[in-house]
Amino acid sequence: MAGREAVAKGLELRRKKEEVVYHVLSSFLDVRMAREYVRVAARGFDDAQEHHRVAEAAERSGTGLASDVLRAKVTLASAESRNVIAENRLALAQRGLALAMGESGATGADADGVLPSLPEEGVLEDRIAAALAGRGDLRAVSLRVENAAANVDLQRSDYLPTVGLTGAFQMDAHEGVFSPDNHSWKVGVGLRWNLFDGFRREAEVGRSSAERGRAKAYYRGAQDRAAFQVTRAYLGVKEAGRRVEIARSAAVAAEEGTRLIQARYENQLARMVDLLDAQSALDAARADLVKAENDLRQSRADLLFSSGELLPWALPGSEGNP
Repeated sequence: MAGREAVAKGLELRRKKEEVVYHVLSSFLDVRMAREYVRVAARGFDDAQEHHRVAEAAERSGTGLASDVLRAKVTLASAESRNVIAENRLALAQRGLALAMGESGATGADADGVLPSLPEEGVLEDRIAAALAGRGDLRAVSLRVENAAANVDLQRSDYLPTVGLTGAFQMDAHEGVFSPDNHSWKVGVGLRWNLFDGFRREAEVGRSSAERGRAKAYYRGAQDRAAFQVTRAYLGVKEAGRRVEIARSAAVAAEEGTRLIQARYENQLARMVDLLDAQSALDAARADLVKAENDLRQSRADLLFSSGELLPWALPGSEGNP
């Protein structure tokens, strides 16, 4: 029982390590997403500057309105504000990554390097089977269920008699230890059988049986919860993948629409408000694409973590027992 408990503690430690890897990976993805938001905000600011330049040129040539310049200026200020917010979020995400990595001090950590590709979602049933068989926390609970069953047998053993065997050998030497002049020996067998102890044994057996039932119920609930977590993460990957496709198509359409409206405005066939609305839609589509792509990576990380396969992915060679 003590050996099983020691192995269970090791499996729980393994799961804790996997939680650390999960938090570091999530923080790493947050930094990557924040960096992409900075890039998107910078592109939006450049586009807003171009719209403002076009509006001023149209006003100077007498084909534009002063209100168009003012609208473009307001949009430019909003784009600059979004740029500041994106840079601040990047700095905060970098500090969050440093915190997850256990870095000392307040200096942020950057998400440099190449992130290994996260595996595809695969088959849901295989993922659930992998979680039930390989997750350290579930394996630890299963060992404690075995210990609870063994404890019932241990408590029932008090009904059995206790048999003891003793033996002794004595050697006497008057002149020295290497010249004995007498020796003796004895053996004995003892039997003790407690026939009645005030129902203490019955109470202990009942308590251990209840503990065994509780451990089994907890293990069954933990398995169901793990299967639900895997299913939720699996469906999240499916949803995120579809959202990436939609967001990518929307971003392409928004860019083309903004380009056409800008050309029409330069030819006095569209209003500045139409161009600014199209630019706002383009900025939103770009941001949605960044979020959708990060959600896909995060969903795959969630699936690996809920399946108990994140630690081998992050640290090859750690597949064995701790």
